[in-house]
Amino acid sequence: MIKKQFNYSILLAIAAFCLCLPMLLFDYSPVRDVAARYAPMSEAFACGDWEHAFHPRIPPLFAILAGTIARLFRFSGTAACEIISALFFALTVFPLMALMKKVFNQRYALWATVMFICCSRLLRIAGMGVRDSAKCFFLVLAAYGLVCFFQKYNWKGAVYCSLGCVGLALTRGDSLLFALLFLAAIAIIELYKQKSFPYKAICVGIMFLFFIAPWSYYEYRQTGWPVTELRHAILLDKIFKTKHSVVTNSTTQKAPVVIQKIEKVKIRKESFWKNLFKGFYPQYLVFIIPVLFYRVRKKMLRPEELILLLVVVIHAAGMIGQIAIADGKLFIYKRYLIVATPLMFGWAAIGLRWIFDKTKQLLAIKHRWIAKATIIILITISVFDGWSRV
Repeated sequence: MIKKQFNYSILLAIAAFCLCLPMLLFDYSPVRDVAARYAPMSEAFACGDWEHAFHPRIPPLFAILAGTIARLFRFSGTAACEIISALFFALTVFPLMALMKKVFNQRYALWATVMFICCSRLLRIAGMGVRDSAKCFFLVLAAYGLVCFFQKYNWKGAVYCSLGCVGLALTRGDSLLFALLFLAAIAIIELYKQKSFPYKAICVGIMFLFFIAPWSYYEYRQTGWPVTELRHAILLDKIFKTKHSVVTNSTTQKAPVVIQKIEKVKIRKESFWKNLFKGFYPQYLVFIIPVLFYRVRKKMLRPEELILLLVVVIHAAGMIGQIAIADGKLFIYKRYLIVATPLMFGWAAIGLRWIFDKTKQLLAIKHRWIAKATIIILITISVFDGWSRV
């Protein structure tokens, strides 16, 4: 069974990357963040220009990986960023399939993973070359490790969760909060559920600190604080009323020209509530909400499902709260929320599978192909919507 699941995961991961190819090959208009930040930094890393390869405003993992691809295969920075983003999208299949199987079962895990690679918004993000696909991968990996630890209290789950936390902290500055919350959850489970001293949580916490230490040291040299992102240092300066001259030292003198320019671009106004709704991907939400309501009402919601739901809710609240604190306004981008939605795809799979089975029962045997054809048509529409940038 494990070998069969692994084979499905490999096939779906290959399919996920192949679905990104039209955007990688035929989309010649890179998005603003890639053109102005990640691509130049990746090219600087490939050339060994360390001053412009790193910046305290942007954690280093994405630029390092994209820069390595650019160096090895002589790709442009833009192409390297898009390839890394697509690879993270494909790799997310492995922890997602394993997570869905642990929380639900093999059948729903397969359906949930297919729904993931066919999710138009996630597919579009994967082909854009931004960091969100990487964040999605590490978020799912951390959630998988947390569920494993909740079930068996083993080192495997704790280590997977810690690795996901390291990736989160070194991919996006806003993800440090969630990394710390995952590690805190490991400690809480060990203290209150296993009723033992949290030595596993302490060990993986040390492991987490070990991996982020080089970057925290760089941030300390640039900002005066051992953080993972410039905005954390600015916030700490305000709280403790210190005078590290964070903004002057880190954003003006050392910033690449493209980063200085991009801050002056005006952001188009968008509705908070509209983005909040669309950030949860309403195309699947129509399946998720009824299933969740039914399982809560019938008291069928397992603790593992509650963990996933809490991760999604805390992630959304955390992102909104951080933007409100940093910018002083209630706002959210859709792509900031969509990265956590794969954790809900198990419920979407249950709802879609129920409709599929009921439809087949209502149809005569010779007409059951209609149900399968409908699923294929829906998948095709979703994929073409994902390719809409092309």
